Amino acid sequence: MRLSTKLSILFLLLSVAPLGILGYLAYSNGRGTIERETVDRLRSINILKEAQINRWIHDNTRTMEILAGGAYFREKFADEVAQHDQGHPSHPSIHREVSEQYPKPVMEQAGLIELFVLRADDGLILVSTDERQEGKYRESMPYFVNGRDRTYVQNVYYSMALQQPAMTIGTPLRDGRGRLVGVLAGRVDLTDLSRIMEQTSGLSQTEKTYLVNTFNFFVTEPPAGKGFTLKKSVQTEGVQAALSRRSGIGFYEDYRAVPVIGIYHWMEERELCLITEMDQSEALAPIHAF
Repeated sequence: MRLSTKLSILFLLLSVAPLGILGYLAYSNGRGTIERETVDRLRSINILKEAQINRWIHDNTRTMEILAGGAYFREKFADEVAQHDQGHPSHPSIHREVSEQYPKPVMEQAGLIELFVLRADDGLILVSTDERQEGKYRESMPYFVNGRDRTYVQNVYYSMALQQPAMTIGTPLRDGRGRLVGVLAGRVDLTDLSRIMEQTSGLSQTEKTYLVNTFNFFVTEPPAGKGFTLKKSVQTEGVQAALSRRSGIGFYEDYRAVPVIGIYHWMEERELCLITEMDQSEALAPIHAF
């Protein structure tokens, strides 16, 4: 090879190598910046969603306590509950008052889809806004067992009686002298929980947030799923990490087998995994274009 050719090649290498190094450094720095910004945004969304969930549960809990401590249940209804019999001639009027008159406006505003009173001794449903539930026993349900002593939220579970997911709040029902006469229970509307999850920042087309329970089942519908709630399991890296009582970030494949950047968080009190994800292809598109 001629000396001039060798010098030309050497000159070309000396010219291109710095550009290649600079290009790689720019790409690496740019990717790192985009990843950090994406993680920060997803983490902020997760924090906001958790706050919204807690506020939603707190508001419904407070509504139940106000109802139980109000004049109707504490004074007028307490004595009737203590000696109530569904076969008594007064039952239709009591059912009508509970299901159609006094609590109904409060229920609609608060997002309660069923309100019922259980007898303190044995958990018999004395009266309910869903008349089909009256006469059934719920003596082993956590919202009754714990609801006799304090306000208690039974986290999302599958109700065999209703054949659908449910979350129920129970609170003590006492008379004017403070004696326990029953448990006032309310089933919350889980579509409100789904709406909280469905709200997005509007800054991403693939951003999604959903909840998963301790059995790896979806608690709220993911965007790409229909009928997944408490019926389809998810075994992603993010979910497994959250179920290990950990919170953090990860780059993994989601329930669609699509690579995502994910923020996972274990909600101890609610016994739920809170997952917020964004497709890696969308997040890294600017740096790939560069």
